[in-house]
Amino acid sequence: MRQNLFLLVCLASAIVFSSCASTRVQNLTKATLEALELVKQEAQRAIRLTEEKVNRQEVDPNIGKEVINNLEATEKKVDDQIVKAAQLEKQNDREAILKFAESSHVIIQSALTDIKSLNDLYDVTTFSQFETATFFPLGGYIIPQEKLDEARVSMEPIVKRIIKFIGDHPNQRFVAVVVCSGHSDETPVSKESPLYKSLLPLMKTPTLHARS
Repeated sequence: MRQNLFLLVCLASAIVFSSCASTRVQNLTKATLEALELVKQEAQRAIRLTEEKVNRQEVDPNIGKEVINNLEATEKKVDDQIVKAAQLEKQNDREAILKFAESSHVIIQSALTDIKSLNDLYDVTTFSQFETATFFPLGGYIIPQEKLDEARVSMEPIVKRIIKFIGDHPNQRFVAVVVCSGHSDETPVSKESPLYKSLLPLMKTPTLHARS
């Protein structure tokens, strides 16, 4: 995938240089079309990879859905440009071809940035396992003050990786989702507990005594 991305960058550069030579207008359409086709392939690969990561529970389903929707929107833009390319080949209108190449270049560069950032994100280890029972008392869901430093040491590596990644991609918008999951214990949650009140609307049988 990364080799294809490098090739796309080269093609995108070729589009810019080709636009400066009026005698190569026809070749410009061909080069643009090739770059668009490769962007489409990369978007499709990214969609499949995202689906795999959602299935392996490496990506939150809601985030995965949003990523796929964005990639499909990019693919739709590319498809529209490909249709225009076929029409322009028949017309052989120099000015229209140059405008088409310019608009395609914007779409290609935007897609390359998004897909590269996504690939980089998937290369980051975003899963860290630690024993939450070390921090939480039985039946409790708030880390006690005396355990905060210990919890911070355990969680700090993944937080640092997230911060570094965002710093490496300053022009992109990311939403960091931290999910903690584990097995419940047998300690009942008191009806007076704030946790009970927050869980009550989510329970199918709210009259039952909640358990953690």
